[in-house]
Amino acid sequence: MAIAIKHSILVTDALYKKFAEPEGKESVEGISEKPAEVIEAMVEPFYGPLKSYMRSSAYRGSRDFLAAEKRSVSMLCTVAYFSLGQGILGAIGLLILVLGIK
Repeated sequence: MAIAIKHSILVTDALYKKFAEPEGKESVEGISEKPAEVIEAMVEPFYGPLKSYMRSSAYRGSRDFLAAEKRSVSMLCTVAYFSLGQGILGAIGLLILVLGIK
């Protein structure tokens, strides 16, 4: 999960840098297709449930420009909560072990 968070941030930063360059701005301005057509072309290689997930993610990203960052923060919070839960369950396990020895 940490690798996914790290790489999603790296990819997002790289995209922002590319789109900030003059060539990136020209390529975005040069898109003449409708957004729905571009999204359908992007999700065409995927099959089954992954295709519908990619399509909904692309539509969400086309409406909300911070969707990638929100997803990264959500993954980070999930990791933090699971880590906290693991610590609590470990402490409970040790407590049960100590009480069981007595």
